[in-house]
Amino acid sequence: FDVVSDFFSFSGKNSDIPVTNPLLRAYSQRFDEYSSSPSFTNRFAYALSHGKYLVRAEVVYDGKTAFSRFMERLTRTETSFRFTPLIRQTTNEKGYAIYTDRQAFDLCTDKSSSDSVAIMMTFQDIAMIFLREDNNLVLNPYGPKPLLIRSDYLNVLINSASYRSEFSPDEDIEKGVL
Repeated sequence: FDVVSDFFSFSGKNSDIPVTNPLLRAYSQRFDEYSSSPSFTNRFAYALSHGKYLVRAEVVYDGKTAFSRFMERLTRTETSFRFTPLIRQTTNEKGYAIYTDRQAFDLCTDKSSSDSVAIMMTFQDIAMIFLREDNNLVLNPYGPKPLLIRSDYLNVLINSASYRSEFSPDEDIEKGVL
């Protein structure tokens, strides 16, 4: 019996940090145990597609990092974001990290870029940006329990009738664009 709440409490100076996706976090921690259950996988798919996530991105201004822009004191504000995939050493598989909450996001060990920011994205935003090239997603790659979500599963999810009826505008469905 598991209890899932909106807050994950722990001792320390930042107690009661709100969890963005408490249900998805709980499902991901039990995925190996229950993934053969159709009702579990349906609830997991629902939680995944309705979630909001933190994504690490590097801010780029006019092709330059924020630090070099700051040093040059440029005033133009054309901004873009660069997302760097994680690569599994053993298989050379690529996946983009998404985080269910700030606590999981803060476990990221790659803090090499001072231009790195946390961006809140919906699953639909993530699907449009990352899934066009059959990329995998890695849910909470640095813990508490990482979960690789393969592109074939994600493509089945975003092309399902229920997902498309809820999240895709009619004209996109007719054009076959997602």
